[in-house]
Amino acid sequence: MSRPSRELLCRLADEIEQAGASNLIPSNDANAIANSLRRGGGRVSARIYVPEVVVSKLDNSLQNFGYFRCNKCYETTNLTGYTTYLRSLKCHCGGSLVPAPIWVMTATQDLAPPLYIEGGRCTTTFTLPIVAVHPRAQKVFVSDRARPLQSMEVTTPSKSEAIRIGHRQGSNTYLVDISPTEAITKPISITAFNTSSQIPLEVPTALPGIKGVFFSEKLEVLQVTVGFRVGHPNTSYKYRRFVFELKREEGGTVYKLYGRYLTTKGIVVEVDKNSVLDACKMLKFADENPAFTALHTISHCFLAPLPRITGLEGGDFAEALSSKNWMIAVYDNCPGGVGGVEGLVSSEGKLNPNYYFAVREQVNCSLACYRACKACLFSDSCFMLNWRLDRRVLRALRWGVF
Repeated sequence: MSRPSRELLCRLADEIEQAGASNLIPSNDANAIANSLRRGGGRVSARIYVPEVVVSKLDNSLQNFGYFRCNKCYETTNLTGYTTYLRSLKCHCGGSLVPAPIWVMTATQDLAPPLYIEGGRCTTTFTLPIVAVHPRAQKVFVSDRARPLQSMEVTTPSKSEAIRIGHRQGSNTYLVDISPTEAITKPISITAFNTSSQIPLEVPTALPGIKGVFFSEKLEVLQVTVGFRVGHPNTSYKYRRFVFELKREEGGTVYKLYGRYLTTKGIVVEVDKNSVLDACKMLKFADENPAFTALHTISHCFLAPLPRITGLEGGDFAEALSSKNWMIAVYDNCPGGVGGVEGLVSSEGKLNPNYYFAVREQVNCSLACYRACKACLFSDSCFMLNWRLDRRVLRALRWGVF
């Protein structure tokens, strides 16, 4: 199996540091991981694992998704180990079994301290990030379907009571959700890229802040999932608690990073550092790392239109930043490529004009949002939760003036 180059690992370390400076990742942990990737060794280190087998369980020491309720008789049942029920998801009364409500640990303060887990167990004093409905619940029912949360009640052997929408346990606040969804946890992935050769592309018109656009047939990409943020689906990402996975060894502590290494085809864009920094100064950004905001925004200008122009799915593409080199890359999210990016480049080395005009039009939003939204810059292909995107950067660069 091929391994990433040393240069690519150093680039990944740079991007993890940038993510820490932008509060996407807790900065202390980001710096520790970056230093380990560059130098190795030490009491605190980072190690990249490539998963070969993924096992899904209904319950462990962190959460319990094994409780289901019947939508007819409202009885609750822990289905862990009951394969017959799991296959049919039918209650003995004939009703359908649906996931029981859960309480999700949600931070009450902006950028709350991270949570560390080891082998599926918490290594800090924090309580469980996700808790299932009361384990002694006999029935869970909703008296008013128009107000499912406010009218939810639980019956235990001793009494019946309304479910509290939010409650505190230890240092955490828990908010109730109707049922488990993928939106409870959001993985945070950082990607770095490197290319040994690239072909300059001819574009219809020049874009302010863009030095050049290139096509790479062999784009080396390393993507790692640093951790994930946990919180109620309706809360902002900054109020989600960041979770790292650790491994204790005799020599110290290891951050477990799950990685993916591939060589694919992509478009590389070289950004004019001076022009972008001048634009950031004009905007007087309040955040501590405006350069990351600007670079990520420009990256999404090239990323967001790809599915629409190529006819492929959003998951077929991905992005990578090189903050130190002021470059971004959008690429086919598959080893060797799927023909999406390559289809935008003609045999004469010209970039598809429809795609390039779509990139340019990202400065506008049909909903006239203030910074960014699903109608303009947001993308399902972003592994950084569409963090720190701002169309004002494009206006300051005068993308909308021709």
